Amino acid sequence: MHSLVSSQTANARMQALAGFQEVRSPSEDSANALWKIYESRKTEQDRDYSNTAILALGTVALHTKNQEVAGKESLPAKIKTRIFSELSTSSKDPIKLAVLLDATGNTGDSSLFPKIKDYAKSEDKIARSSLYSALGNFKDKDSLGFLKSHVTKEESSEGRIKIMQSLLQRKGDREVAKTVQDSVQIESDINVRQYMLEYLIQNKNDVSDYKKTLEKLLETETNESNRELIYTGIHSN
Repeated sequence: MHSLVSSQTANARMQALAGFQEVRSPSEDSANALWKIYESRKTEQDRDYSNTAILALGTVALHTKNQEVAGKESLPAKIKTRIFSELSTSSKDPIKLAVLLDATGNTGDSSLFPKIKDYAKSEDKIARSSLYSALGNFKDKDSLGFLKSHVTKEESSEGRIKIMQSLLQRKGDREVAKTVQDSVQIESDINVRQYMLEYLIQNKNDVSDYKKTLEKLLETETNESNRELIYTGIHSN
């Protein structure tokens, strides 16, 4: 795989790497080839390939999770162990750290949440945002509650957007809906409000006084796109 990728044009190589995430039964040799691509980060183009390779490796771990056996060093276990090893040495490279967190999310392994949740304490909003984004692929209650609590804790609008995008990927929850319902009324960023409104509309059965809530929001919303979204939500079945 590596020789094939290295012989193609830059755009084709990137597409090949990205497309590898769709392979359902990847081999260990293919995973090793991806690690070789990941390890080369000398030029900007190398780093682009490297970032795409590590994201693909996270997906490889997801697609091979049925190979995991307690006490054995399976392919997905090896990938996750290596990702965490890379995370521990990447604190001075925020972009690399962010991509590794995204790769962790791509594994879909909710048991990894306790190992990455402290990145929410990072002063770097890119790292925090990548953490929130990764949690969209998990399914456990702890990470869902974590996202809910950070709707009001996260200071950056970029981070709040990632939180809401991840919540939109997760199963609806009445407590989350209540937090979003309260927060949208005081949210200052129009883009964050958009995702909050989308969440309320998508999970309207979890929203207390759904129609009245949207009618009240329509009275105060100044952004035209958001007003259209609210109007559609009010009149949807």
